[in-house]
Amino acid sequence: MKTKTSLVKPKNVLKASLKISALVEKVSQEFEKVDLESLKTDPNIIEYVGKLIVSEFGKKINVKEKVIEIIAKVITLTEQEIEAIGRIYDYLEQEGKIVAPTVKLQAYNWAKNFLAKK
Repeated sequence: MKTKTSLVKPKNVLKASLKISALVEKVSQEFEKVDLESLKTDPNIIEYVGKLIVSEFGKKINVKEKVIEIIAKVITLTEQEIEAIGRIYDYLEQEGKIVAPTVKLQAYNWAKNFLAKK
């Protein structure tokens, strides 16, 4: 009996790891022309990465840990900067800045990306 491994979808941890890797790549590409070393603890970058994670995973995972993980993979962080990013993330979350995008915004982005490919 043959099994078609190409049809097997990765589950749980592997699937999450693949998504995180894709997000790291996306963040790296988005900010390749920006000097991130001077913007390590910039709230806008933390908000952007947080929104990416929430739109990809929802609130099913610890978003704060993943934000720190992704930023740490893109640039090197010290222990103080990691703590600062955590505090900034907590503040942004309390202010309601890091939320999943609405269905209307998702539909708009999908249509924009679809038309850009044609």
